[in-house]
Amino acid sequence: MLRKKLRAGILVALAGLMLAGSTPNRLMVNLAQAQEETDTTEKKTRKKPRGRVPNHYGKLGLSPKQKETIYGIQAKYQKQIEVLEQQLAELEQQEDEEVSEVLTDDQKERLQEILAEVEAKRKQRTSE
Repeated sequence: MLRKKLRAGILVALAGLMLAGSTPNRLMVNLAQAQEETDTTEKKTRKKPRGRVPNHYGKLGLSPKQKETIYGIQAKYQKQIEVLEQQLAELEQQEDEEVSEVLTDDQKERLQEILAEVEAKRKQRTSE
């Protein structure tokens, strides 16, 4: 479920960037490259797909052939998903850097203090 939400979020973010005019060509080129890599990888190596069927599919009485087909579909899209996740991480990092540039030096120092306090509290909670 979380994976589907992440995929949807990635796609929405990329669509928004494309509509806003942010380097859509770079994003599309990376996606095309991922598709090519996926296609060539599938042709070169025919490994038996392994994985898990989506939530609740196990209750449907899937045949082994259906499971293998589902695993193959998942493998086909996995590389593209990884590329999009990497692009999302890069975009989030760029966003954080730009937002940080808005802050004054005093605000940046205070933010570091706040983040250190939050991290200390988190560590304290996990050690209990």
